[in-house]
Amino acid sequence: MAQVLCIIGWSNSGKTTLIEALVKALREEGRRVVVIKHHHHPQALPEGKDTTRFLLAGAKRAILLGSGTYQVFSEEEDERLLEEVIRSQEGVDLILVEGFKSSKYPKIEVYNGSPEGPLYEKVKGVVAVVSDVLEDPQIACFKTGEFEALLRFIREKFLSPQEELELWVNGVKLHLNRFVKELYHRLIGTLVRSLKGGEEGKEALIKWKTR
Repeated sequence: MAQVLCIIGWSNSGKTTLIEALVKALREEGRRVVVIKHHHHPQALPEGKDTTRFLLAGAKRAILLGSGTYQVFSEEEDERLLEEVIRSQEGVDLILVEGFKSSKYPKIEVYNGSPEGPLYEKVKGVVAVVSDVLEDPQIACFKTGEFEALLRFIREKFLSPQEELELWVNGVKLHLNRFVKELYHRLIGTLVRSLKGGEEGKEALIKWKTR
């Protein structure tokens, strides 16, 4: 299962802006990121709609699916739904969750000086704080202008090292899409590690010539 990282903070602290920047930066690196946002205000079930009728009939949940989107209607607790949504996300590197400060997952707080005070003093699992008004030697702190340092912190803590593979033909480096790169990487890794002396191999150079 992918690593999960919650971005928490009081209203208008900059959570969404930070998540947007993280998604863009990680996407440029070829990382696959999913974002889940906690909606604090429960929506009333749409009266007379099929999904409402299914729930009233006793369905555990009703899912509306189509046109590249889906919406889940359920009367279950948010925490339970979060767990199921997280488990359903396959083939991704990182799941960013906006909110859910009471969850079991590690958290980064965005704090802009709200009078309520920083959440990390009240909430468990906060591993870092992004703030221009707070410094605390007891926790990793980043200014809003230290995005690259924060990104490096997230890579080291929550992301596995990216696998590198290059293919050169007649002196020209070929472009490989993510699927082909991962396919070749797994295939070559399996072949190399099956050879005597290659069991612990982490880098290989293969030269191939036609006769």
